Amino acid sequence: MEYSEEHKDVVQHSESAKKGVKGDADSQVMPKIVPAPSEKPSDNNQSSQLQAEAADTSFADDLLTALFKTLFVALSLIAMLSCIIALAVPLKTMRLFNSWGMSERAVDFGERYISRELNSHKSADGKHTAAYTEKDGDMPVLGATAALTNDDFIEALYVCITLSDRMMTAALKSGDESRAKYYAERLERYSRTYLSLNSLSGVSLKTDTKNIYSVPAAVRPVVYSYEHDLRVLNYKARAVLGRTDNLPYNNRPGEVMTTVTERAETMFGAKPLTDEARVALIDNFVDYVGQLGAYLDVEFIRLGVETDLSKAKYKLDNGASVTVLNEIVINKLYGNRILDGDEFTLFIMPLKDVTETNNGFTSLFHRLSVFTQYAQWAVDTVPVEENGKLHQLYWLNVLSNVSKKLWYMEMLLHANMQVLGLNHDAIQKAYPTCERYIHVKSGTLTRQISEVYADKLKQYLAK
Repeated sequence: MEYSEEHKDVVQHSESAKKGVKGDADSQVMPKIVPAPSEKPSDNNQSSQLQAEAADTSFADDLLTALFKTLFVALSLIAMLSCIIALAVPLKTMRLFNSWGMSERAVDFGERYISRELNSHKSADGKHTAAYTEKDGDMPVLGATAALTNDDFIEALYVCITLSDRMMTAALKSGDESRAKYYAERLERYSRTYLSLNSLSGVSLKTDTKNIYSVPAAVRPVVYSYEHDLRVLNYKARAVLGRTDNLPYNNRPGEVMTTVTERAETMFGAKPLTDEARVALIDNFVDYVGQLGAYLDVEFIRLGVETDLSKAKYKLDNGASVTVLNEIVINKLYGNRILDGDEFTLFIMPLKDVTETNNGFTSLFHRLSVFTQYAQWAVDTVPVEENGKLHQLYWLNVLSNVSKKLWYMEMLLHANMQVLGLNHDAIQKAYPTCERYIHVKSGTLTRQISEVYADKLKQYLAK
């Protein structure tokens, strides 16, 4: 048995004491002491007790270590098993994470499910899967795959679209461009995938009917068309990504995408020959300008300017409360300090492209001059259908909102003329243009679209 140094010293001292007892009488030796029962035990007994305690402690430590190792292995196995199960049933896992409010994980597993489903269906010739995407973004194989127009696939798309938009917008507002673009990629992809579904018209009719009758009547114009919402969201994502040349415009399989230039030219030169054609044309224009409004939303967020154009929360010197759509407010908040000439490039040319011979505005901006014509058609036209008045309210709501965004852009440009170099004169000359878009004729009066909308909504609610 090994001993501590302290214990060795005690043993040596004890042996010397024994020898001293046998010496002569003159020797000074420590008498041997026998401890009484009430006294402390000897060092030998104490050492044995310490060793016993150490052995108990060592056993406890070993036991705890073994328990922790067992627990760690069990948790690892559970985690691994959970991953395997999650990968095997991504749709159910998406639902679970979504119900827990874990948006990122819900999108991750929604993506897994969507990707699996797209890649499990092939074209008739077997050359491509339903995930096949053409250069302009069209998905012709998906458009011809009726089997993917099912409730589960649509649900997964809806969850990924809704959550991606939410996280993209939050990231954009926080200034996290990398995260915003990450979710913009997903929002763009899955909104376009939804719009590419086979028999989308039937899906939309079912969806819109459900949405319309699940909300208060006053909110119905806002949820009137989910297809419209998806086209707007798709272009919002494209604005974040800087891919604004293309946009979705149709729900015919394989013909979902077009260019923004084509839309601008078509809307500018179209002349409806029948009431039905006019309704279809207004629908197309409302989609188109709604997408331009989404582009402006992204620009406003990136600039850090006010994005709520409806609430009167700014005080003038006379005590009046007004919205941000006021020259005095805008000049005070943003005059000559928020633009550098590279904003709103769908409508104004970057400074590097401006010369003394052009006016600094794009052809798309000039073709928007038809806005007032379409807005007036929307005021004067009630579609001949069961929900014709609601259809009209949907038009007017979108046109009112977008006209205010265009006017807001125009006022921001005007308030920053001094820093926009060669754009200065053109902006000054064109200044009243977008302001005119917010007005229409109602009877003998010229009124704001928002006012006409409010009146017609009251009539709709009173029916």
